[in-house]
Amino acid sequence: MKRLAGGCLAALSFVATLVLVALPASSGSSLISPVVAIATTPSGNGHWLVDATGRLTTDGDAVLAGSLAGRPLRQPVVGIAAVPTGRGYWLVARDGGVFSFGDARFYGSAGAVHLNQPVVGIAASPTGRGYWLVARDGGIFGFGDAAFHGSTGGVRLNQPIVGMAASPSGRGYWLAARDGGIFNFGDAPFKGSASGTRLNRSIVGLARTPTGNGYWLVAGDGKVFNFGDAPFTGHGSAETVAVATGGGYALASSTGVVAAFRLAAPNAPTSPSSPTPSAPTGATRPLPAPPTGESGSGSNGGSSGGGGGSGGGGGGGFSSPPPTVPVPPSTTTTTTTTTTTTTTPPSSRNAFLWPFASDSPWNRPIGSDAQYEAVAAPATTALRSTATTAWVNAGQYSHPIYQASAGDPLATFRRGGYPDTSYRVPAGAQPASGSDAHLHVVDPTGHWVDESWNTGGSSPNFTTGYHVRNDLYGPGVGAGGTRAYGGSAIGGLLRGWELQAGSIRHAVAIAIPGSQLTPGPIWPATAEDGNAGSAYHGAVHMGTLAAIPPSLDVTALGLTPTGLAVAHALQDYGAYVVDSSGCFCFYAEPGSEGTAMVAQLRGDAAALRSLLRVVTNNGPGSAAGAGSGAPRALPAPALQG
Repeated sequence: MKRLAGGCLAALSFVATLVLVALPASSGSSLISPVVAIATTPSGNGHWLVDATGRLTTDGDAVLAGSLAGRPLRQPVVGIAAVPTGRGYWLVARDGGVFSFGDARFYGSAGAVHLNQPVVGIAASPTGRGYWLVARDGGIFGFGDAAFHGSTGGVRLNQPIVGMAASPSGRGYWLAARDGGIFNFGDAPFKGSASGTRLNRSIVGLARTPTGNGYWLVAGDGKVFNFGDAPFTGHGSAETVAVATGGGYALASSTGVVAAFRLAAPNAPTSPSSPTPSAPTGATRPLPAPPTGESGSGSNGGSSGGGGGSGGGGGGGFSSPPPTVPVPPSTTTTTTTTTTTTTTPPSSRNAFLWPFASDSPWNRPIGSDAQYEAVAAPATTALRSTATTAWVNAGQYSHPIYQASAGDPLATFRRGGYPDTSYRVPAGAQPASGSDAHLHVVDPTGHWVDESWNTGGSSPNFTTGYHVRNDLYGPGVGAGGTRAYGGSAIGGLLRGWELQAGSIRHAVAIAIPGSQLTPGPIWPATAEDGNAGSAYHGAVHMGTLAAIPPSLDVTALGLTPTGLAVAHALQDYGAYVVDSSGCFCFYAEPGSEGTAMVAQLRGDAAALRSLLRVVTNNGPGSAAGAGSGAPRALPAPALQG
């Protein structure tokens, strides 16, 4: 790991025209949703998309040099960076593992380094002989000729870092936080930030201009904010998850739709009739929001506040003060070429990351004909009761999911009075803390999940209070499960990758106290607690679907980005009551415990509860959308294979 220095940049001017160009159809290995990152070719006429499993698809003049398709990964892929030749690229996983393809050489990784926070991205050095990895806390890891210039690793961030871009010289870089804060190091100049702007969805990345005298920040709803000599040339689509520099900027949605905005060759500067301010040019009100904390409060309009780094980083610092108003643009007009590429959306998804059939109740959007119970009606009143805490179970009482490989040890699960059950379990797999002790393992084929409740012991000898095997390609309900409602325990779980992306495309699982429940499960539930007759004293049936009515503008409620992401899921898909609990509870993967995302959702949980109303016409016959009618969201892609 190396450390860097500084330099300077020249100005560039453009002249303006708007052209629409359609790139050729995509090729490469079939993507498994969701898309997590994009890289563009040196010409800007092509791109690579990569999903969380390391599969890639290409478009235009991008060449497929290999992928991780079919290779077991301990952590999902989170980023891609191309070499300047365009004939190779690197992929980086959440644990800092680096995979090189084509003429991209391997210079090292953070896979063997203890990380305080996971890696979120990778940027190539201008020479292609090195790369930087950036972690959520702004820790920087430099390899090859990518030298270290500073980091936010020694600064507590109110909101995490989501991406980085290197300066044209390679002697500096920018880090972007989810609130739009910008942290600049080395010769990367500060040109403004969006940290004071009200964002309906959080920032997902940044791209710099060819000169390095400006940059674009992009939010999860596709809205673009431009600074310095970065011209505004258009927004992307809703569900934008990644951005790349390519003689302009290219935006990728989670479903593989790409909008590329390229800058034409520079011409002589011409003065405009009236200068235009370079204030961020996002729309006033878009869609969901990802994990963040308070609005930016650090230097350079960032999101700092104090705390530890990811290791290997080094102390932070800010090379230029935050301006109080946006920096005005140079007095030149801009020539742009806008390339809108509709890449074929991923035809399949990975059942480990996004389980169950597309028509599963868990993946079925709310329909336009859904009927909502009155606020004062008994079930909705009981559901909204404030007598208990609204919470998120992420550490205790949650649902860890492990992916087993064929090389993992064969473990035995013993249950008194029943035959032993054996299946492969990764070494070190542990049940969730708390008396429920859930432990779920996806088999090496990726088709089945073994779910265990009240798990004891350790590998390879476990005990279980109840075991069920569920089909990840099935409906996720009706075949038994280790939760009270009789379906799969992993249905409706908030996964770490989707909290990070700020996009939740399925119904959410909730549990409520027995005092709010009433005996008699309703579809899709097939069961309830064994003591329901004595412990249930309310008005809500196990299996009830509750949702936020579409008439409510959830973006105007002042929710945190994570709270807003969940609010959109509750409006588009709803929440199913699947268990009894001592609280009104959402469930997030144990790995997300301690993150700002879970902290935000816990802060918004009571507000979200107060918005829910019971859907009265949900049932197995309303296949187009829960509650029938036109669905509010696109169907989930088909499962791989």
